[in-house]
Amino acid sequence: MTEAGTPRPDDASAAQGRWRRAAELAGARRAARAAEDRLWAAIEALPDAFVLYDAEDRVALFNTKYRDLYAASAGAIRIGATFEEILRAGLAHGQYPEAAGREEAWLAERLERHRAPRGPIAQELPGGRHLQIHEVRLPNGDTAGFRVDVTEIKRRKQELREKAAALEVAATTDSLTGLRNRRGLERAVAELARTCPKSARFGLLHVDLDRFKPINSVFGHAAGDFALRRVAEVLTRSVRREDVVARVGGDEFVLVLTPPCDRRRAMAAAQRILSQCSEPVDWNGKTLRFGASIGIALGPAADLPRMQADADIALYEAKKGGRNRNLLFNADLRHRVEARKALSDDLLAGLSRGEIEAQYQPQVDAADGTLVGFEALARWRHPVRGLLGPQAFLGIAEDLGLVPTVDRLICDHAIATGRALVAAGHALSTVSVNVSMGRLTEGPFVQQLPSGPCDGFRLSLEILEAVDVDRDFDEIAWVFDALRERGILIEVDDFGSGRASLTSLLKIRPDRVKLDSQIVRAALEDTRGAGAMVRAIAEMCHGLGIPMTAEGIETAEHARLVREMGCDLLQGYYVSPPLDRGDLLSWAAARSAHRTA
Repeated sequence: MTEAGTPRPDDASAAQGRWRRAAELAGARRAARAAEDRLWAAIEALPDAFVLYDAEDRVALFNTKYRDLYAASAGAIRIGATFEEILRAGLAHGQYPEAAGREEAWLAERLERHRAPRGPIAQELPGGRHLQIHEVRLPNGDTAGFRVDVTEIKRRKQELREKAAALEVAATTDSLTGLRNRRGLERAVAELARTCPKSARFGLLHVDLDRFKPINSVFGHAAGDFALRRVAEVLTRSVRREDVVARVGGDEFVLVLTPPCDRRRAMAAAQRILSQCSEPVDWNGKTLRFGASIGIALGPAADLPRMQADADIALYEAKKGGRNRNLLFNADLRHRVEARKALSDDLLAGLSRGEIEAQYQPQVDAADGTLVGFEALARWRHPVRGLLGPQAFLGIAEDLGLVPTVDRLICDHAIATGRALVAAGHALSTVSVNVSMGRLTEGPFVQQLPSGPCDGFRLSLEILEAVDVDRDFDEIAWVFDALRERGILIEVDDFGSGRASLTSLLKIRPDRVKLDSQIVRAALEDTRGAGAMVRAIAEMCHGLGIPMTAEGIETAEHARLVREMGCDLLQGYYVSPPLDRGDLLSWAAARSAHRTA
């Protein structure tokens, strides 16, 4: 120091330096505290739990969310606590449900994953909470860890899985019966074919209900639904739990009998189904009656897809054979189907080549043999099999949806032939064509028929099948009115059989009736008083002014007998066999010449 205590210049400079350094240190400390505060604020603001363990696995820092997540071990979570201490505290309080019963093994596994992190860890906590743990080993040996609460994400994923499963069930389940639907059956069959030994033997039953549609028509769809649920119960009870039962159509079901399945087991199951389906069912005090037909196929797992087609074939043949029965598929059935397929192809080609034609069977007055008209009969002039009658191809035409085309052709041929007869100088009253009620109820068909007389004769439609007049007439009455408006005659075919009987005369008011050929045959053989029946029918028809035709007349004696019984018109081989147009014209000319000679 200088005199009088005055500091020397170098002392002042040193003091200033110390003050400056102290100020800088204080500023650095404030900056460090501010940075630390920001870091903690940032850590606390993280949406997920965070913890930092040092190289010795002791807690260096953590945020509040970390301690809140692990409530059971919260007391152990503090700066300086080891990771193992915290885990053991949690184990002691049941914090890790997945560790129950294997605590030490779980602890060892968890410590190993912590020391060598290799991807996220899923962790479950009490109360259905789920975490995803992400841990990273830092270059300095510290371990940074995040705990992400994925409970809500997991819950939503579970909801989505449940919804997807529900949609899958809905997509593969029939809502009415609870059985598998067609898609469910396909998936079940594919799975069985994939998982079962290729040589394992299966049975496949295709069930189709008999007389089911009338239940819907008479009692309504509620009754039909009740019947279908009843059938579903019958089918389920008739097979084993591991078998597959599916509803594949309106009243069609398929059952897959899992291995081992032989002929005896399949036939026994089918018989149980037939027996129970034939039992009357009570619905709201009304009795529902129906039955079933069943096609059966047997084969190995590799043939399951083909077995469905085989069972379809067997079902088709079972229904043809009389319904309420089962039939086991065999190679002969396949040959029949293949032949039918070949005939179907031929029919399509034959239509395009004009092979479908008509033959005509004359109808004459029973009193004097005068030509009155003729019935047009469908024929197929097959290039290989020769001339085929309708029984050989109309069923196929129906399967192919070609009956309208055939009907139109025959009707056109018949009208053209009638005109040819009239042009040749022959008097003609009617030209008759067979047609089903199903065709007549199709509006376009009636509208396509000619209107009014056809050049001197009238078109007459013979209704092929019996009609339940008492039940159905109100629904079909418009057909008869439409025909009359167009000047077309109505003839009831097979009169006296089934429903086509007394009330049809009063409600349909036909222009002519044709006796059922079985009644005519029985009358000619004088069987069980059939002659008296014919006389009674004739008297009734005459009282109503309706002419009656007897078909199937083979001899002059037959003609005499039915004439005496009251029949007005005759048709059969005694008059003439069916003829093509040219032969019919020749026959008519010869008959006319003979009568005038």
